[in-house]
Amino acid sequence: MSLSSQTKLLLAKNLNAMMMEAVFCAFDSYAAFGVREEEERSIQDNWRGVILNTVNGMIIESIQDGGVDWIQKGLGRESLRVAHREWAAEMKAKGWRWGRKLNKVEKVHPELADEYDDLPGIYHARDRIVPETFTELWPVYRQVMKAAFGSTNTDELLDALRDFIACAVNQSIWAYMSVGWGLDHPRFSDLSASERGRLRRDITVLMSIALVKDPSGWSPEALFEEWRDTQKAEGWVLGEKLDAVNKTHPWLVEKYGDLPERVRAEDKAVSSMFAALWPSVKAIVALVADTKKVDPKMIN
Repeated sequence: MSLSSQTKLLLAKNLNAMMMEAVFCAFDSYAAFGVREEEERSIQDNWRGVILNTVNGMIIESIQDGGVDWIQKGLGRESLRVAHREWAAEMKAKGWRWGRKLNKVEKVHPELADEYDDLPGIYHARDRIVPETFTELWPVYRQVMKAAFGSTNTDELLDALRDFIACAVNQSIWAYMSVGWGLDHPRFSDLSASERGRLRRDITVLMSIALVKDPSGWSPEALFEEWRDTQKAEGWVLGEKLDAVNKTHPWLVEKYGDLPERVRAEDKAVSSMFAALWPSVKAIVALVADTKKVDPKMIN
């Protein structure tokens, strides 16, 4: 069955939204690694619109360019220096000046150093998040696009969406752990086959839960409890190490607080990412599953 123009438009809209949310959540995960809870809203307000618009432009550029090689070329130190000089000159021309804290009323910005190299290292690390996350997501995003536009086979689409969510979740954890804390956490492309399989399995469980219970209100604790109960219902038990044959898992503890701190941090990243992506994921599946019933009002 061919897709109508309305369906194609809605698919493109939701695919773009999914990609934009995935990249922003990875950035937000990193940005919040050492931030007090009351400052998290400031991160959302100051960065969300900028990053979403940036990613939307990156999607268009990557489709036109046929890939993401152009992004890698822009990650060089000299490219970042040039981009910073241009941005700083533009901001100063508008009356902005350097200051320790962002103040939109007084036009003060903590990143208005004369040179990119003068910025603290935390900003250099932060600048990796958006382009590197986008680059990691691009191959699986293309698979979702292919399944969404090229087939009405929802199983194929669900597999591609599962891989996209798995990659997005891993990148969120990577941003928090590796870039934020300096701990070792691999990118999705560096995961072993068994690690990818385990992550895909966990995402499959969460997708089945989300079909019954809206994930928008999930907390890390609630996410863990849903996952734990689902695993136990399938015969899994607590064990020293993960063993798919004997169905043992080291995280099947009774209380969320008994999990290692690193696992709890990962759960926070997972719950935030899943809740952000689910509306678009659900809409994409619905559009492909039933191409005849498209409400024109959804295009607004």
